[in-house]
Amino acid sequence: MTVLPLIAALLFTLQPTEAVETADEVVAAWTEELGPTFRQMATLEEDAFIHAWHEELERWQARLRAVPRYDDDQAAERYQARILYEWAVGRLLYPNYHRDLADHPDYEPSRGYDRYLRRLDLGRPDLLGLEEYSSFLVRKRNKDAFDLIERRKGRLNDGTRNLTAKLLINRRFRNDEIRCFLEREALADWLEYYEADGLTDEPAQIAKSCPGEETDALLRQTEAYQDEREGHIIEVFKTAEGHDLELHLYLPDGASEPRPAMLWFHGGGWSFGSWNWCGPCAWFKERGMAVAQVEYRVEGRHGSTIPDSYEDTLDAIRWLKENASEYGIDPERIGAAGFSAGAHLSLAAASFAPDAAAPDLVAAISGCTDLTNDPYTVRLSGGMDNARRLSPRFAPNPEGPPIFMANAEYDTDCSFEEAEAFVSAARDVGAAVEFLPQPDRGHFFLRDPERSAQTKDAVYRFLDENGF
Repeated sequence: MTVLPLIAALLFTLQPTEAVETADEVVAAWTEELGPTFRQMATLEEDAFIHAWHEELERWQARLRAVPRYDDDQAAERYQARILYEWAVGRLLYPNYHRDLADHPDYEPSRGYDRYLRRLDLGRPDLLGLEEYSSFLVRKRNKDAFDLIERRKGRLNDGTRNLTAKLLINRRFRNDEIRCFLEREALADWLEYYEADGLTDEPAQIAKSCPGEETDALLRQTEAYQDEREGHIIEVFKTAEGHDLELHLYLPDGASEPRPAMLWFHGGGWSFGSWNWCGPCAWFKERGMAVAQVEYRVEGRHGSTIPDSYEDTLDAIRWLKENASEYGIDPERIGAAGFSAGAHLSLAAASFAPDAAAPDLVAAISGCTDLTNDPYTVRLSGGMDNARRLSPRFAPNPEGPPIFMANAEYDTDCSFEEAEAFVSAARDVGAAVEFLPQPDRGHFFLRDPERSAQTKDAVYRFLDENGF
């Protein structure tokens, strides 16, 4: 009789047990599923999204609570915080995603939409080591800064309004560790997207309020960017809505006769970027050409649109043509070149510019030719009519300048198929277009040394063929 219970107990212990999730596995699964789930839910109307997204949070928090063992209560709290604050980022992003994914460009959140977010704890320096928490702080601060700019239109109208607004919002954070984290992040973000363009006393202010090694490193980076303003000519070619726009002119040494020049328009999605983003400029300088690197208005700094950037492009070309003789430049050999957004602006100038502002040649790398197929470019154009008006694909110029284009097969920013369509349409009307496809590469194919060298050689042949 005593053997039977022992056998039963032994058989029970041999039964297969269901695997139990660890906290790391739960968070990893959440991170993997988060993006697709959010994009699907972002198509819902506001009330339905709030309900569904909150249910999603509760579901994953319940899975974390089911984890049988943590090292301590603090570890359990940190895992819950990772879920909560990444979920909260979704609440922040919903309005923009809903406008695009649901094709509701005029949607604005209801007055109470942010109420839940305002209840979250933004004063936890012990959580700064969590990417989910620090990312939420940055995104929340950025949203509040954008709202501040919207409320103060005309009073934050300067070339660093983005940074100015962030620094004003940072003052709301009473914890010094969090405030200084956000101060340094704001400056680092500016340096990444605009280098030192437009900076005045902001770095010194941050250094005074948040001293330390991290701040010192940012100051050294700022000074290095500012040093790059030395050794060449800087001219203000235009003042637009209070913004002085600069043209950075590099002249060849010892030129005995007027030289050809290339204006360079940087990339950055018409939203960010610096005049100094110009790897291919070295190609033109090596040939003894004059190079003019152009600062044009971008949304992130100036609150501008693509038509504003295009207007600045024409004004830069016009200015250099009018002042060419002063710098030993041949006014009939002034080209326009650029990467990505800057390539689009160069192509648009070739397609639509009046004679006084038309380039004599264009070299476009990874350029967009159609602005109508992306909600982002339609919005930044100020609507579909402007997007189509500034899309070279729809209006190739039979009397325009020679064009060189290089586009990559797997470019997800500027469609290869749309580039091919423009080339075909341009050739059909008799325009001179040389096209260099880049198979098996993406938007930044110039980072491949072999492809960069190949493109440089093709550009040199193109310049030779056209007297540049």
